[in-house]
Amino acid sequence: MNVRTSDRPRISKQAAALIQDLMEADPGAQICYGSTDQGLRRELRELAWEIYQAGNVLLVQRRNDRNGFDYMMVRTAKPIAEDLRQIVAERM
Repeated sequence: MNVRTSDRPRISKQAAALIQDLMEADPGAQICYGSTDQGLRRELRELAWEIYQAGNVLLVQRRNDRNGFDYMMVRTAKPIAEDLRQIVAERM
């Protein structure tokens, strides 16, 4: 039987990779965080919305080659490091 030692929510590997990509991205960079083909995880959708509300990204849908949509974040020029630290700290 697996027992969690803490009730804190954890950040998934996909969310951690997304955060890392955002930290390294230049303004104007486009980062895909889901698609209609692969689905969109609730955690990633909520994380993207929080980052959008902080003013660090714009959220857009782009039509892909398979006639579906890719969900994209477009990085803005606003510094992101402190906002991401706060968002991640609230989730931990």
